[in-house]
Order: sequence, then C-alpha cells, then structure tokens
Amino acid sequence: MKTNIRLWALMLGYLGVGTGMAQDNSLTNILNAVGQYCDKLDQTTFNLLCRERVKERYINIEGKKHKVTLLYDYRIISDGEQIKENRTLLKRDWKKEVRENARLESIFYSQFPLTLSILFFAKRFQPEFTYTIQGEEMISNEKCWVLEMQPRQEQKIIMFGKAWVSQRDYSVIRIDLHPYAIGGFPVFNLYARLIGAELILVSSHWFEEKIGDLRFPSRTQMQEGYIFRYDSSEKEKVLSEGDRKIAKPQLDWVWLRRDTQFDYSGYHFFTINTKVTIH
Repeated sequence: MKTNIRLWALMLGYLGVGTGMAQDNSLTNILNAVGQYCDKLDQTTFNLLCRERVKERYINIEGKKHKVTLLYDYRIISDGEQIKENRTLLKRDWKKEVRENARLESIFYSQFPLTLSILFFAKRFQPEFTYTIQGEEMISNEKCWVLEMQPRQEQKIIMFGKAWVSQRDYSVIRIDLHPYAIGGFPVFNLYARLIGAELILVSSHWFEEKIGDLRFPSRTQMQEGYIFRYDSSEKEKVLSEGDRKIAKPQLDWVWLRRDTQFDYSGYHFFTINTKVTIH
C-alpha cells in the first residue's frame, strides 16, 4: 500500500535503506544494496520544483565564441511508474523572458537525469549489465566505490558508464556516461573523422541534493571536443568548416567546441509518497 511521507519525516530518514547496514565490500552485496536504494527511488512518487540554470558555450574552429544562459522553473512529477517533466523559461542571458511549457534550448539535452541511477542499478535492470569495481574515491565528502557498467547485449541496450556509490548509504552520487551512450555519438564521431581528429565527449551527472536518503540531480556537465594530433608528414595542414579554411597548428591541440552545464537548485517538494510493503 502507499503511505504519505511528510517532508519532515523524510529528514528523519524514514526512507533509509543503508542506515545501520553492516558494510560488505563484495560486488554482490554492493549491487544488492544499491539496487534496494534505486528500487525505492523508482517506486517513490513525488511532485517537485527546482531552478534549472543552463550555461552553454560554443566556439567555432576559428575561435569565435557564442554563449547563452537560460533560467527555468523545472518541475518533475513521478507517479511511481512514469516520470514527467515541464519547464517554464524565466530568463535568457539574465533578462526576463517568461514562457510556459518551454523547450530546453540547448544542443545537449539533459532529459530525466533523475532516472539514470534507476536505469543502471534498479534490480529489474541489473541482469542487463555486467559490473566491475574499479576502486574507491572521495567525492562530495563521501567515500565511494567506483563501479563500471557495461551492457550484456549491446543490441538490446546501449548504456555504458561509471558510477560512484556511497559507502555510507549506497546512494548513487555521480554517473559518467561513456561516449557510446550519449545521444548523437555517431554524428559527432563521423564529424571527428571528417576533420581528422579524435572525439572527446563528456556526460557527467551529479546527485548531491539530498532529502532524507534520496538524492536528486544537482548538476550535469556535457562537453564536445576534438583532439588534433600533429603529423609532420601531412601535406595538407588546413582545417575546414563549411567554406572556411584555417592553418592547422604545428602541434597537438584541443578544440573544445561545445561546453554545456546544467545546475539544479532551490528544490521545493509539494508531495512525496513511497510504497511501503507490510509483511
């Protein structure tokens, strides 16, 4: 049955799955505990509102820069089975510009970041992946296990990544997606080959906003870049973008073409419910 959990009750840790658990460093036990956490997140229903600030910077191959900053009211609603999101644009480049039901105006699209930990670690999805422990690291003042996730059948689900799981309560603090798992990878990779460069794609998601034992998105960083390796034997030392051509530098260099950051803050929770099973 469903039981309404008030916000002050959440702060007392009524949703805790890791509190008081004896720590076991084996992969099986880590996956079992983080699976419990993600199942609880998956089954929780909520209606929340936060501020989403998007900063996007684009630099063309000649070094010309374009920047935009967008501020949204970002609402996330979950009924325990499906998550919906809605945005209201508030400001563009610090100037008021109100538009309801606004689309996210960025090349990179951070959609439903809250579901990433569920997709990788909820118990119903765990059979789709293989997991390995890569080590331990301190992030956000938490000691974490670093886990790598790879799909068992690439044709069924194309999700690769690395996750940082708290050793204190088994919550997921950060997830980095492998470039293969980022939407648009084939297009970016083709462009890299056309200009004779190595592709850099970064998609890093942080979950530092915490209510009770549940974590919510705090920031996402996405980057598109290219590494050019200098080869003294090359006859053509020019790069092209459209009809423009520029001289290629006589050394290795990196072109960070696009850098997009999403920051989430000022969470307001209107309703939070969790499914409680009584044995």
